[in-house]
Amino acid sequence: MGVSAYYQAIPEESRLFHRVQTEKQFSYLFDLLFPYSYGIFYILMWQHEDDGSLDEILDGVAESKEIFNSRSEVDLCFNQLCAELEQASRLYPGLEDRGIYLENIQSVFEERLVRELKSRQLDRLLPYVEKLLGGDRPFGLEPQNGLDLYIVPSSIVKEGVRIFREVEPETLFNPALAQLNEVIAPKEENALERFEWWRGFYLEAADKGEAVLIEFC
Repeated sequence: MGVSAYYQAIPEESRLFHRVQTEKQFSYLFDLLFPYSYGIFYILMWQHEDDGSLDEILDGVAESKEIFNSRSEVDLCFNQLCAELEQASRLYPGLEDRGIYLENIQSVFEERLVRELKSRQLDRLLPYVEKLLGGDRPFGLEPQNGLDLYIVPSSIVKEGVRIFREVEPETLFNPALAQLNEVIAPKEENALERFEWWRGFYLEAADKGEAVLIEFC
């Protein structure tokens, strides 16, 4: 599992979702731009505030000749991607804000959740821990960019959030309840706050019936 990851909610019935799964160029560009800055929706601002870095990335895509034959092809696909993101934002209000970034903490979440679920004899929920953290399967079309884009389908999101209803965050990270010989590593600082953030993100996705995309970077 990657050191850092960006999680983005996405409606499975959206045209954006469909095009990433069915159109090679569109899927490639979506995957390539997904992990930059604050996630895929950031490019809607980035395109207007570009300091040259976005243009440089798109130049590199065109020059590689792997998927696109020219810069004009890249620009056409990029404009289509921006249009789909804008439409998704209109049709699903707040979608652009339903994303979170986690860095160097997923292994802590996994260890604490697995330990707590086992102690409560809730082994049936264990498979969902790995899926919510790392995805159920790869998402998009091959060939990709050497990046790791995965999906947690809405059906698994719906079932997986049962974990959060069984386990209170304070139980996992309350120092008073921790083992006496347990040393809190630097990466675990603010773990409770980040866990509650991640938990709230998934609960909202489940409530809206959305899937979740995860990009490791």
